[in-house]
Amino acid sequence: MTNLFNESQEKRQLSYPELHELEGCAEFQRIKAQNRYLLIKEYQQLLDKESQRHGARFRKVPFLKKFCQDNGVNWKTFYSYLRNYKKNGVFSLAPKSGHWKGNGFFDNIDIESIRLYIDPNRGYAYNYRILSTVFRRDGAHFPGYSSFRRAAISHRWIQPRAKGVDGATIEKEVNGIQKHKRNPNLRPEIPPPCEINIPEWFRVINKKAFNLAFYNYATVYPFLDPSLKLKKKKQLIEEITSRTHHPLPGVSLNITQSTLYHRIAGVKKHGFEYLIPKRSILRTRKYGNKIAAKIEIDLNNPLSWLTEIKAILNSIGPLYPLKQRSALQFIDYMISLYKIPKTKSVKFYPKLTDDEVRILENAKSGTHRLEREKATSLLMANNGNSMLEICTVVNRPSKTIYGWLRKYREKGISIIATKKDFSRSHPELKKRTGRIVKIIHHQPKDYDINRTSWRLDDIAKVYESIYGKKLHRSSVLRAIKETDYTWKRARYVLMCNDPKYKIKVKKVLETLRNMGPGEAFFFVDEAGPWQVKKYGGTSLTEKGTVKIVPQIQKPKGRVTFIGALDALKNQVIFFFRKSKDTETVKRLILILYYKYHGCSKLHITWDCASWHRSKELKNFIESLNSRKTGPEINSLLLPKRCQYLNVIESVFSGLKKAVIFNSDYGSECEMKTAISKHFYERNRYFKENPKRVGKKIWNPEYFNIDDFESGLHKKI
Repeated sequence: MTNLFNESQEKRQLSYPELHELEGCAEFQRIKAQNRYLLIKEYQQLLDKESQRHGARFRKVPFLKKFCQDNGVNWKTFYSYLRNYKKNGVFSLAPKSGHWKGNGFFDNIDIESIRLYIDPNRGYAYNYRILSTVFRRDGAHFPGYSSFRRAAISHRWIQPRAKGVDGATIEKEVNGIQKHKRNPNLRPEIPPPCEINIPEWFRVINKKAFNLAFYNYATVYPFLDPSLKLKKKKQLIEEITSRTHHPLPGVSLNITQSTLYHRIAGVKKHGFEYLIPKRSILRTRKYGNKIAAKIEIDLNNPLSWLTEIKAILNSIGPLYPLKQRSALQFIDYMISLYKIPKTKSVKFYPKLTDDEVRILENAKSGTHRLEREKATSLLMANNGNSMLEICTVVNRPSKTIYGWLRKYREKGISIIATKKDFSRSHPELKKRTGRIVKIIHHQPKDYDINRTSWRLDDIAKVYESIYGKKLHRSSVLRAIKETDYTWKRARYVLMCNDPKYKIKVKKVLETLRNMGPGEAFFFVDEAGPWQVKKYGGTSLTEKGTVKIVPQIQKPKGRVTFIGALDALKNQVIFFFRKSKDTETVKRLILILYYKYHGCSKLHITWDCASWHRSKELKNFIESLNSRKTGPEINSLLLPKRCQYLNVIESVFSGLKKAVIFNSDYGSECEMKTAISKHFYERNRYFKENPKRVGKKIWNPEYFNIDDFESGLHKKI
């Protein structure tokens, strides 16, 4: 730091008039703000000199960091000082928080004057009242109680008496003078031949924690002597581990050899504080807070067990006062709440005769649940049982049972007979269901309802207008559920509008099923154009993450190819082209013509694309068939809009799932390589495992042409 800080306070205030704004601040705030202000001024002076010397090449940020490094200040903190000073002036440099509460006041007065009035043997509250009275009488300010207590602890004006935290109390505990509050005969058990040097003043959590830590320290202390011989050490270890220890009243435990070694090492490394429990409340012993008692419940007075529990809680030893008081208050409330004439026997008249008892016994053992409950209630009331017992056995509320008893007095035991419900088989319901079905067969517009589908309220309204009987929507729904009608969403399928649909499909399937030796059948179609871009799809992803694919992408190219699927060998012949046209199809036919040159006939089926039925392609096929050598080519057109009948479409679907979905190829060449590798592996697999194309198309029993309606696509 420069010699700006060595100047006197008067010089500083004269050279920097802004410091007069800090006169209203506290002393520590004024000093902090003044030091920060002088540091800012020094920085500004050096900044002006360096900027003039370097000119346009000067950079402020490196200079700021170098200045802060030389002065031992964090550059971000110093930058905040600069910003606050430019915005709000020198007063913003004063800290908003100061010294530890209470210390600032007591550091500025004579401590000896306070010691004159303090009684070290009395508590904090008493001394605070005396000192505050004296200071206010003299016209001086005195801080609050918490500040005084913190200062008294730090300066040790008062000897602490609470929970054994001072040296005097520790000495009493060591000598066995401090007796237990509940049992004065209990004294801390300390091994006899050891002298313990009382450590300096320290804070412990509570008295239990102190007693436990001090007992453990007494067992460890003999081992801290460096002159202890090995033979004596072994004798002490054997003596400590063999006997039972009582560190606290009512607590008995054993100390193992490993535990003793751990405590010795911990005390040597960390001192006495290692033995103080870290938690404020010691763990309760196992089963230490449980009471075992036997309670008998009288069925004539079942709530009497509440009074027994109350007597048990009053008879046992001292409990936690708040818990005992709240438990007893709750039991008294329950006793007053349930002290009602439920335990008395029910008034039952007239009494049952022997014949009536026999009838009720038969009904009690019957199959009808309601009859069993009524008979059981009447028999128990006749025997003098209480209402609480009847409700427990029958599992019905008392209001229902009282109603049965009232009806018995009016009508006798005939009340147990229940009426059978014949409403479900009533002929009127069947007639209603038939009428509702008849309404459903019409459109809502036929009944002047401007809708295209039925609703329950509309059906009930139409039923009332036609048949004159009002129905609820729930009755309509119940009637519809008894029929085979339900609400379903329409399914969109690819429909064929070719008038020669069945004829063309029959011709293709008969040709496929009736091929002779030396004949081959091919399904031909084009795939693409597929853009070379990033594709989405189903893939394994981590939970909580979402795979994102841009909707609009600039394609890196396009891939198109044509393929032919051999129906017998399950092999794919393909090649890449840039367009779908007649020339591409002619080239594929030539490849098949020379590849299968030894066959007698080649059957080729494809969809009704314009290049598949062009005159140029027909003339090309006729020219090949006119040759004396080579196979005959027979082309078969599928019906219009029946791409689902071409089996090679399923092969292309598997290709997309394998190498197109979830892909992000960099070029056309990369995508073509992946497609070629896929077909190469597929062809090699079916060479090693021969299998025909399709499943049901070869068997007329499973795939009947007459039942194959247009648009009802089945897997082939």
